[in-house]
Formats: sequence, structure tokens, C-alpha cells
Amino acid sequence: MKTIAVVSAHPGSGQTTILVNLASGLVRKGCHVLILDPSNNRKLRLWLGLNPIPDQALTSTEPPSMGKANIEHSRLGVDLISFSSDPAGKSENLYHQLALEKGAYEYILLHPSNKVDFDVLSRIPAALLVCTDLKNDYELEELKAIELCWQESGGRPDSITLIVPNKINTKEWEHNTEQLFAIADHFGFEKIADPIPHCERVHDLPLDGRTVWDLSQENLREAFLRLVSAVENIQ
Repeated sequence: MKTIAVVSAHPGSGQTTILVNLASGLVRKGCHVLILDPSNNRKLRLWLGLNPIPDQALTSTEPPSMGKANIEHSRLGVDLISFSSDPAGKSENLYHQLALEKGAYEYILLHPSNKVDFDVLSRIPAALLVCTDLKNDYELEELKAIELCWQESGGRPDSITLIVPNKINTKEWEHNTEQLFAIADHFGFEKIADPIPHCERVHDLPLDGRTVWDLSQENLREAFLRLVSAVENIQ
């Protein structure tokens, strides 16, 4: 079983887009995939075709001895466990659910929505996948800060496992290349996934529960196929 945290360098980098399309891509290859959503993310639930649930209907405060959380089965073939946004007891329950699901899934993807979630998830042994769109001149500094936070919160030397350049404007290759080389010089070229091109149609996918696999843009599908392969190769 592989456990992978999918985070973003900054808002708008495509964290949920990468998460859902990666998860559905793994499902298409015959894998069993579970998403752990620590903060009851509304956009994620709607994309998966699951009705929003009020925080009051979820719990992260009861002790792990209360047993197994409710697993929801989505229209994309991906399973989901949502927790309330209340941080109390969240870390213990995440550990508990991971232990319960060990062996039932090939992949468990973690989807932190805020700093509290990130700090909680950093204590869980997991690979770290970071989405970034290369738009800012300080991309490298953001990635360094994420890695440092991951190491300090989790009390371990782990570094970023994979950096995913997402929503890339192919007409800005001079800027993109400069950013990518700066990032690669620090983290290593082997940690940079193939860039995923910008596509306006991606914005509409959550509305009707579709994924990039339903689009006709071959270059976009191929980019996500390479991402799926890169994740499969994570040790």
C-alpha cells in the first residue's frame, strides 16, 4: 500500500484537480484507491458525486476505539473518508483509519485543505506530492518552505517526493524553463514530473463528474498518464 499526500504550493495550483484525476487514473488501471479528506472538502465531494455533509454529521473527536469510519463509494470508482474540520482528535483517527484500511487499498491519497491538516498529515508516513503552476518568481522558496514544514511537523528528514508543474502555459516556456531549472537544481531533476498543460475545459470537469480521461485533448491525457506512471514508480 502506498500513502501519498497531495498538496499545493499555493491556492489555485490545481491540488484537487491533480488528486481526482490521479485517483481516477489509478482506478482505471485496476487499483483500489481511497482518499482521506481531513476537512470535509465540498468541491472534492461534489466532484466525486457525493452529497455535501455538514460538519456536525462527521466526527474526528471520538476516540479511535469507536471503530471504522464510514467509507463512501464515488461515481468515479474512488472511495472516500471525510473528517470534520474540527482538529480535535484528528491525528489519532487518521492513524486509526490508515491502520484499518491497510491491505484493502493499493493507494491511499491524503488531501489536506489547510495548515492544520498539513501539520496533522505530516506525522503520517507518506510520500509528498506537491502541485505548482510556476506562475510566481518565488516558486522555489514556496517549495522549500513546504518541505521544511513537512520535516519539522513530522520530525523526520523526508523531502518532497514529486513536484508536479500544473496548468502550464506552453507560450511561456522561457519563464517556465527558468523556474523548472531553479527547482530541479535544488530538488533534483528526478523529482520533477512532466508538466501538465493548461486547459480551460478542466475547470468544468467537477460540474458533471468527468475527468481528463473523458476529454479529447490527447496531450492532456498523456500528461496525466505519465503522472500516474510516476506515482506507480514511487518507492
